[in-house]
Amino acid sequence: MNPGGGSAPSAPPPKSLEPERPSRDGPLPRAAAHWPPWVAAGATVLAAVIRLRHLGVQPLWLDEYYSALLAARPASIIIGNPDGEAPLHGLLLHAVTLVGGASDAWLRLPSVVAGTLAVPVLYLVGRALDDRPVAALAALLLAVHPLAVWYSQEARVYSLLALCGLASTLALASVLRDGRRGAAMLYALLAGVGFGLHYYFVFVLAAHACMAAWDALRTPQHRSLWAATALASAAAMAVWAPAFVADAGSQASQDVASRFSWFALPYSGLTLVGGLSLGPPLRALHPSVRYGGGALAAVVPHLPSTVAAFAVLAGLLALAATRPWDRRRVVTWLLAATPVLGAWLASAVLVGFRARYVLPALPFVVLLVAGTIRTRWLPLSVVLIGAFMALELRALAQIDAPDYAREDTRAAAMWVHARQAAGPVLLLGEGAEPFARYADPHDDVRVLERAELPELSAVSELFLVSSRPWTIDPEDRVRRALEADFSVREEAAFAGVDVRRYIRRAAGG
Repeated sequence: MNPGGGSAPSAPPPKSLEPERPSRDGPLPRAAAHWPPWVAAGATVLAAVIRLRHLGVQPLWLDEYYSALLAARPASIIIGNPDGEAPLHGLLLHAVTLVGGASDAWLRLPSVVAGTLAVPVLYLVGRALDDRPVAALAALLLAVHPLAVWYSQEARVYSLLALCGLASTLALASVLRDGRRGAAMLYALLAGVGFGLHYYFVFVLAAHACMAAWDALRTPQHRSLWAATALASAAAMAVWAPAFVADAGSQASQDVASRFSWFALPYSGLTLVGGLSLGPPLRALHPSVRYGGGALAAVVPHLPSTVAAFAVLAGLLALAATRPWDRRRVVTWLLAATPVLGAWLASAVLVGFRARYVLPALPFVVLLVAGTIRTRWLPLSVVLIGAFMALELRALAQIDAPDYAREDTRAAAMWVHARQAAGPVLLLGEGAEPFARYADPHDDVRVLERAELPELSAVSELFLVSSRPWTIDPEDRVRRALEADFSVREEAAFAGVDVRRYIRRAAGG
């Protein structure tokens, strides 16, 4: 084939990426050939319902709050803002605020759409990398996966990042199968979009590059096309180069207190089964991961579900490894492993690790899990996939539980407002800052950027809203200083947020 043309190829396409190639794996019932399209369609509807349901139940947490503040600024500032994040998502949210407003639900709508679209796109990717029954089952598992649902209901970039990873993989599969220039240029465009969403998209591209290099070695007539694709992808990514240079230094300085953690990798495995709402709550792990020590103490109360998740995932991946290792299987494994390992290793030398970085890998892990139905161990596969789905549904059911939900600064603001605050409201800890979004406009809200109190000599009453206080006050100096002159009149606890109402003691009291 002429690499630049659209005519029929001069050599047979690589059959290892043809979606309907007869499988060498274990057999499935004949009826399985009829239900996949309907399952995929139903999974898409189910995904939309789950993601739209309770969309605004949880308030914006810290990172979403920062995204909302940035989205309200002019586009020129968003592009040049050195906040450690690629600017494309900020520009998208800015557009959303212009056409729909800045409510919690509107800010989260792009993530809802991306998370829903990821389900049918995974089905198409599954057909390219496996067969229809596997693709349909993977789509169903992704539709109800609590990690996918969580980030589909968050005003952040990660749901769009996962969708971009799937779409670019679909374009790559088309290039590998047919060697067409149109698919190659689409891939280059998606590479630029993915990098503009988040810089860690390079780990998805690294997995793709391995397969492109292998194809170039085996198919000489594709080499010029791959060279053109690489150049076009680099040009598309270079659009974001100025922002990347500014953001790299900013993110490194922000993460100066974060530590490399071996625990981050197994926790990522846990999230690939139960998201952020199974096993130890992330808030309980956060201080130990950030400052070292104590992680096991947070795990022990949740040991049964944690062990079950690891056992089920390990069993399914072991079964998946028994399938024939053709090129399609290698692509799937690379895309399941590279985003996780790349982000984790980068945390040793660059910036801290976040569990959300594994989201682009999730659809491919789910595809590996679904692919176990094509092994010779079908009964065992059915049992383990059933257990996998049961853990998914359990985590999904408790996604709004206080232990796992986002910090509920909205409920804290309502509690303070009901008491008609006569004094200042002090926000202690990073997680408390979104309180300002939900506070009464007349409240005197002050963010404590360090463990130092403002001048309070003329204050007779105040409120202290505390969330993740260890981020700025690990020694609890603020509360000790307040209790020298004030007494606690009332207190309340919400998801990840504590509120105290202080009254000044009478002289000599």
